[in-house]
Amino acid sequence: MKVTDSSDPAPERMPRLTHPDASPLGYASNHSLRNEGIGGRAVALLVFLVSAVVIVIGGGILAAWMPPWAHRSHQAKVAAAKQEIATLAGAIESFRLDTGRYPTREEGLAALRARPAVDGQSWTGPYLSHQVLNDPWGHPYIYRVPGEHNPRSFDVFSTGPSGQEGGRDNIGNW
Repeated sequence: MKVTDSSDPAPERMPRLTHPDASPLGYASNHSLRNEGIGGRAVALLVFLVSAVVIVIGGGILAAWMPPWAHRSHQAKVAAAKQEIATLAGAIESFRLDTGRYPTREEGLAALRARPAVDGQSWTGPYLSHQVLNDPWGHPYIYRVPGEHNPRSFDVFSTGPSGQEGGRDNIGNW
């Protein structure tokens, strides 16, 4: 590199450094900044590999941390379903005490909120303060009278996360 005198009339200005690849403004061109040859490619590959290792290690740490959190979410849903089933079972028993019978399969859980057509005079409901919604997994609660697990009364249950009746994950009043 050589130092050239500027023909500018301003003497306080610093002399401009020139380079064979310099642009008219005195900066190095893109050509001189590019990675040339095998050395530049090796550096790029090394940066890529280090980034991949960091991502894999971070993913492993995240995977090791997630199951307890996910398990707590599952436990919370099971607890919510058990609580709702206990509430429904209590409301069904209150219905029976007032009417002398359980709601029929046709009336279902709706009989806990709205006066049924049959035996409506002895109904003193509503027996639930809220509309019967789906279980925490989005499946409807199932009501059976007489029950399969409780043949002298009723079954009310959730099909759990699988949504399949008879599965090991069913949650009921038995």
